Amino acid sequence: MTATDVTIHHFDSEDLYPVSENIDGFLQQLGGPAWIHIKGENSQRTRVVTTLLHGNEPSGSIALHRCLLEGKKPVVDLHCFIASTEAALTPPLFTQRSLPGHADLNRCFQEPFEGVEGSIARQCLEHIEKLAPEAVIDIHNTSGDGPAFGVSAYEKTAHNALAACFTHRMVITDLRFGALLEATREDLHIVTVECGGNQESSSHQLAYDGLCRYLLTDDLYSADLSREILELLKHPLRLELAAGSSLTHHDQKKPGFDVTVAEDIEQHNFGEVTSETTLGWLGDKGLDALTVNAPQDKNLIRHYFTEQQSRLVPKIPLKLFMATPNPEIAASDCLCYFVTAE
Repeated sequence: MTATDVTIHHFDSEDLYPVSENIDGFLQQLGGPAWIHIKGENSQRTRVVTTLLHGNEPSGSIALHRCLLEGKKPVVDLHCFIASTEAALTPPLFTQRSLPGHADLNRCFQEPFEGVEGSIARQCLEHIEKLAPEAVIDIHNTSGDGPAFGVSAYEKTAHNALAACFTHRMVITDLRFGALLEATREDLHIVTVECGGNQESSSHQLAYDGLCRYLLTDDLYSADLSREILELLKHPLRLELAAGSSLTHHDQKKPGFDVTVAEDIEQHNFGEVTSETTLGWLGDKGLDALTVNAPQDKNLIRHYFTEQQSRLVPKIPLKLFMATPNPEIAASDCLCYFVTAE
């Protein structure tokens, strides 16, 4: 540990008993980012679950808290990392993606590991390396309402099996921006699971059901789980706000903004959109207010989208996901991910 490292707490699950009945009380018990070790039936094997990398994505921590309250005993040792507890506990509960002025933790799992979030990310990766787990699941919520799906940096049967503990949808991405799942390799399987909207009780239940399956399935890779992946989306792109442009959400064009995103855009998650679908409205900059970055940093916005009487519409049929009604996330991260519709 260096002098600038953030303190990450380490607990055996027994150390936390009695576990607070309330999720906020549980997070306060941790005192900051923390690892929890839950002993399994077979302590020669290890799995990892990470959650709350974003403070406004509670389903994974709620599911883990429920498992601790119920005394679930996994088939192998489970090490759980709960990251952005301070952001999560900032009132109102589970509304802050990260602390004001701080970096997005799930963009910091790569060098140079700078600042508070870089320190947390580096220590997390180092501990995972030390544990040498047979699987890592990173549990998130989607930025807007929509169905659950898994995300992997590589198309592998083993990764499909992990995601299938939670969902039958899988996204294979070659986008790289410092997310935890990018640390995957041949001997380290890491999959992200997006459990649906962060305010939906169904998302919390899905996270709990999937976590229980992950805890209690002895052989994740030979249980035919991978066959449960029925929808596979490959190599999505991101629709992003261009630097220096402004954005809002509304049900009609708002004067003074370069982009007005349709406030019902999340209704299109995992559905097909066409040139008949209004995704928003454009100001004086037109399409120059948006970017779709591809390899070699080419902006492909005009390949996939067009402007019709100030309306932003797809140029070709697309399938969207992670479309968000949250203007802060849309501006700082992206409006949505998409693939061409088949």
